[in-house]
Amino acid sequence: MGVWTRRTTIGLLLLLCFAVGQSQAARLQVNVRERGAVGDGVTDDTAAIQGAIDAVEEAGGGVVLFPPSEREYIVTKTLRIDAGNVELRGYGATIKLADHAGDDAAVDVLEVVGTEEARVDGVTMTGLTIDGNYWAQTNGGSPRCIDFDFATRAVVRDVHLKRGFVSMTFGKGCSQCTAIGCTATQWHNDAFNASGDGVSGACKSIAFIDCHARNAPNERDGGLPGSRDEAWEIEDGAQDVFVVNCSVENAGGKGFGVRNHDGYKTEITENINFINCSVRGVTGVGWRINSLTETNVTRRIRVLDCYSDAPVSLSGTVADAVISGRFDGGITIGSPGKTRPTRQIALRDLSTNALSIFGVDVELSNVAVVASGARAIELHDGSADVRMSGCTVTGATESGIRCTNASPLIANSIIWGNGRSFDLVGTSRPTVSHCCIEGGVPTQAADEGGNITADPQFVDAAAGNYRLRDGSPCIGAGLDLLRLAAKAGYLPGQDIEGHPRPTPPGSKPDMGAWESGR
Repeated sequence: MGVWTRRTTIGLLLLLCFAVGQSQAARLQVNVRERGAVGDGVTDDTAAIQGAIDAVEEAGGGVVLFPPSEREYIVTKTLRIDAGNVELRGYGATIKLADHAGDDAAVDVLEVVGTEEARVDGVTMTGLTIDGNYWAQTNGGSPRCIDFDFATRAVVRDVHLKRGFVSMTFGKGCSQCTAIGCTATQWHNDAFNASGDGVSGACKSIAFIDCHARNAPNERDGGLPGSRDEAWEIEDGAQDVFVVNCSVENAGGKGFGVRNHDGYKTEITENINFINCSVRGVTGVGWRINSLTETNVTRRIRVLDCYSDAPVSLSGTVADAVISGRFDGGITIGSPGKTRPTRQIALRDLSTNALSIFGVDVELSNVAVVASGARAIELHDGSADVRMSGCTVTGATESGIRCTNASPLIANSIIWGNGRSFDLVGTSRPTVSHCCIEGGVPTQAADEGGNITADPQFVDAAAGNYRLRDGSPCIGAGLDLLRLAAKAGYLPGQDIEGHPRPTPPGSKPDMGAWESGR
């Protein structure tokens, strides 16, 4: 959609791999089999593996090597790393929690745990499969496949995580940690988690790159017992988190979540970034961004060049969010009856099939809403300062834009091919400038001129192509960008697909989400 280029993504990946290129003090390599591990899927290898880890820690760093094995290395207790410069390396090897090892008490498979005064630095895990074996435990709480606390510059690379209550957590005290090329399957609650545990900034500078959560359906859909929560959970004070080129597929629950719980009073979760991420085949929403209390804040959220076939929801005390991409399940901004409503939301270079707004200070720029139901855009009672520019609204069986006691600014947009263009309820009085409106500007609206009622001449509306044909009356008929910026507070230099706007430079822009090549 033009917001994020491949070159920019590559540069960000290089920047965000905080520890991928760090030097290992690999003064020692310890093979777990030489310490007595068997890897036959039956023998308890806990002591042998922990002994190998301890030996590397005592040497000041090195590699704990797991030779490939057709059967699992079985552990009955949590493997613990509490010193830095340790790498666990095991392409073709699986560490599995034994049946009933976590009965009546949570037992993580792997923990990297330091303290606030002495954080564990430079731990790497490469190539392993970690099997949490959650459903073979009884009353075992919430065990993780891998749990990090008070760790810096940790890297988890090419690791497969399966059957955990939570697959992997970067928790309190973690910073500059990266998961890259990892896959989570068959989780119970969450796949990937970053949490400040209620302390703002206690978990920060975290990156998930090319990570994928898939194949964890709910029990009722043929999955393992119970219901899933969400694949990604970023919460409770986590800050400066980047999720890049990641996906969720075939899973119960939600896709990507950003939230604050209601058990904390004044936490701030902020600067959370999703770039080129996708959600397909989940039972819940694709993105849920919220805060469960009005004293906590979720802010500075970016969902850029992303895709979801499930709904997207922003609610509660969420502020300063930018969203771009394609969202086939619709988008809801805000919820009714909030004293501190969702605010400062920008939808840019975006397509969707339904948009519902309760929020304040909401900007729509280069947005195409091709409705799949009765209404394309609904502005509810309580929404305010909504600004639309360069939008195409079509396909609704009842109304293109329904306003209930809401008065948006609408400029340079096309509202055509709906049951009716507007449905204005109560005190609604939109301000309309330089738009193409089927049926004309409603008498209840404020007509600021430049509006037309001629057919916009879409290339092929039946096939979903809402670009403008040569000769369309909407070409070059928009308000010039400087005057538009003064009205809408945003100056778009491109259309929904990233083409320069206006074309040619110095001309007036087209109406609608697409700029013609002229």
